[in-house]
Amino acid sequence: MKIAITGATKGIGKEIYNYFMDYGYAVSNFSRENGWDIGDEGKRYALTKELQDYDVLINNAFSQNDFNAQFELLKAMHWVWHKQENKIIYNIGSRITDFDEFDNNLARQYAQAKKKQDNFIRKHSHGHPMLVNIRPGAVDTEFLVDPNIPKMSTRQFIGVFDFLWQNRKDLYIRDITFCEKTTLDAFDNVAH
Repeated sequence: MKIAITGATKGIGKEIYNYFMDYGYAVSNFSRENGWDIGDEGKRYALTKELQDYDVLINNAFSQNDFNAQFELLKAMHWVWHKQENKIIYNIGSRITDFDEFDNNLARQYAQAKKKQDNFIRKHSHGHPMLVNIRPGAVDTEFLVDPNIPKMSTRQFIGVFDFLWQNRKDLYIRDITFCEKTTLDAFDNVAH
């Protein structure tokens, strides 16, 4: 089984990469750092050609230069792998799409881009390839530096991912949202 991960040099992607390496899978990292910038349309097109013979894509990389790049890769790989039963795309989305109001424009743009992914997966998840939308809340990585936001550890994220991976042959979980429990406690303390 050949597994591809976009953005596997840091954060969640690195943890997923290490997870598969620990289990002895053939796993490849396609990241900006090794020449695969999904924000570059030409590189993204080349990546879809490169991934044709892979079995699993972890669509993790997010480009700050092109907020729609992850969505465009999701659409392209869905088309490339259309009706292939042995293919799986795990899309790393975000719980941010559950919210409507944002403190800044960057968060709003990020949420809109992730919402496109949510909607695409909902619309196209009834056939093959298998589409799984993983929507974590805040994860403690170098990308999320706000000390006031409750964050889960990357190991907690991997615990949920492990459940999805180990049960992929028996269960189809199209969409899963999870967060650090203290996040709920924090919302309980906010006046509604």
